[in-house]
Amino acid sequence: MKLIKLEDLDNFKLEVQKHYLITLIDIVYGSSISELNEDLIFFESEEQYEICSAIKKAINFSKDKTILDIKKEIVTLTEELKDK
Repeated sequence: MKLIKLEDLDNFKLEVQKHYLITLIDIVYGSSISELNEDLIFFESEEQYEICSAIKKAINFSKDKTILDIKKEIVTLTEELKDK
């Protein structure tokens, strides 16, 4: 079993957070859950697991949220990413 380095884990988390933000923006601009599921299948086949994780997170977050709630999350994430 290969152990992951702490810096690699931090990079993974940062990439997930960036793609989560991008996916939330896609949702605000009208991407459907069906389209996101298609993207998920594609990125899984490409072994882009950071992106898969982000898409799943965005789908789960947005299921019971309004567009305003999603926009607030986008603002919060944007501020957090400025510091990184």
